[in-house]
Amino acid sequence: MTRTMGDSVDISKVPHTVDIVATYADGHLGVVIEQLLEELFPSDRYFHVLIDVNGTRPDVQVRDWETGDKAGDLRQWVIDHNNHTGVKDAVVYCNESTIAEVRRLTGDQILGEDYFLWVATLDGSIFRGPGVIACQNRGARQNGANFDTSEVFDDRFWVLPSSPVTPPPPPKPDCRSFQRAIRVAVDNLWGHETDKAATALVKAWGDEFPFGVTFAQHVVGTKADGVWGPNSKRARDLTTASVQRALISMGFHPGKVDGIWGHHTNEAYTKARAACRI
Repeated sequence: MTRTMGDSVDISKVPHTVDIVATYADGHLGVVIEQLLEELFPSDRYFHVLIDVNGTRPDVQVRDWETGDKAGDLRQWVIDHNNHTGVKDAVVYCNESTIAEVRRLTGDQILGEDYFLWVATLDGSIFRGPGVIACQNRGARQNGANFDTSEVFDDRFWVLPSSPVTPPPPPKPDCRSFQRAIRVAVDNLWGHETDKAATALVKAWGDEFPFGVTFAQHVVGTKADGVWGPNSKRARDLTTASVQRALISMGFHPGKVDGIWGHHTNEAYTKARAACRI
């Protein structure tokens, strides 16, 4: 897929129809203010290509090799850049007429393997060749404004990373067996009523009755006479065992099914509530 890259000494002139924005990281042509670059061309929508004019920034994507901008050791820049990025993706910007010079000065670095070319024609024509990944084919004259455009035709370069795909949340465990155990409406919706009944059961293990004794007795399935005696406690134990089995069926692990609300049961219940509550 061919993408369009725009560049200018004044990035405000680059149209927002481009996919990639190129500008200078150093040199006599002026250095863009990174905050302005981000404001005009947010990095979540545009890839930013920085160009090293002086040969002192092997950390950026491109080395400029034009008349007046040929400082430093081009071969070493390629090596240093690739060492910095950890991949062989160094790019040299040049004219078609200086390709031979670039190849000579890069020495044992291999075009198309160790480094690649961004070639300028600026006459509307597209230049392609071995190791050429982009062509700056339109200048201010062709564009009718103070910016140049390039066609980038190698998809290995200067592509925004795909937005991470957020996996869908795991389905909520089926809590109907839990609702049956504590005698509330079986609708698979862990809402206020399920919460209230579960709380009544948990609190009953400490002889606490925040919603009254008769409500707790309803939850555990015994006669609602307002007296929390042996019958109510036996019913509480049986209900707890039913809850433990329900938790197991939901994928949580309360430990032994013993009808006692201990640490493991409480931990499993807390996880189940967090996973199911609406």
